[in-house]
Amino acid sequence: MLVSLHPEDMAGWFETDIFWDVQGCPCDISTLGSDLISKGYTDNVLIRPYIGTDYEGAVTAGNYRCTPEVVIHGENDLKVMRMLLDIVFWAMNYDDVPQNLMMLFSKPSSKDTKCERVLQALERRGFNVILRPCAEIDTSTIVSFEQLCEEKPTNQSVNSLGRSVESERLASQPVLVFWLVDDCPPKPSETWYNVMSTLRAKGYPYGAESMTAYGSKSKISKEIASDYHNAGVIFKTLEEESEKITFLALDMIDSADLLHWQPANFLVISKPFKDTMFDRALGILKANGFNVLFELPDYMFTFGSSLWSAKSLLY
Repeated sequence: MLVSLHPEDMAGWFETDIFWDVQGCPCDISTLGSDLISKGYTDNVLIRPYIGTDYEGAVTAGNYRCTPEVVIHGENDLKVMRMLLDIVFWAMNYDDVPQNLMMLFSKPSSKDTKCERVLQALERRGFNVILRPCAEIDTSTIVSFEQLCEEKPTNQSVNSLGRSVESERLASQPVLVFWLVDDCPPKPSETWYNVMSTLRAKGYPYGAESMTAYGSKSKISKEIASDYHNAGVIFKTLEEESEKITFLALDMIDSADLLHWQPANFLVISKPFKDTMFDRALGILKANGFNVLFELPDYMFTFGSSLWSAKSLLY
């Protein structure tokens, strides 16, 4: 996964987006700013309220910035699902520099794991979850948000310091891109530009040193392959679809040889796959200090080019 290399201790300067179930969590948010400051953040917050059709009155957000209420028609489960969709698309739009996230709604039942899976995925991407849904978020038990919020990440810890040093090391190393082609985007120069832009946005300042693509002759015409060659992409058209992963593994080992086995970043753009020979090659590369990343084509080729939203899909 292509995780951002931006320093973890920048979290204190980021905006904090707060997704709030107003009816399910009727809490007093007036202390939010001071509570966040006490934890090492700024009071730069954006409230995103969700209400049902039976909600009467106006949402009170104090002096904080607030988006228009999202009105949910239906059961509470629909409200939670819409909120999770909005969080996923919000994360896609801010994935170049991950943000801070707070979720103000009561903890789902132990059988409902969707929320925790979403939060874990965001954390793997580098987002900082300040407050998860929990049973204490209600008017009868909460005294202040300070007791519930996570501390700001700091690079003074051994783990965070190690991550910072590791990020600097990875950013200074060359990036070689390998792309298993299924559906070839029609504009080679734009595809190459999008990959370079995504890498730079994720903290790799030099982008990619090279890009090698693998496609089958049955799907990729000579003209398309030639256009990609002219755009700077090494395009290999193979007789059989099944050969792509084999050539990928061999080329990654050959690239390591050309680099004299000096560690580098290898980015594989592909849909998920399983292959025993590739797994062995991957083990050899990782054992020699290579940073092998995997990312989906849709993510690499559309990153930062448009704003995503659940609203655009649902209505």
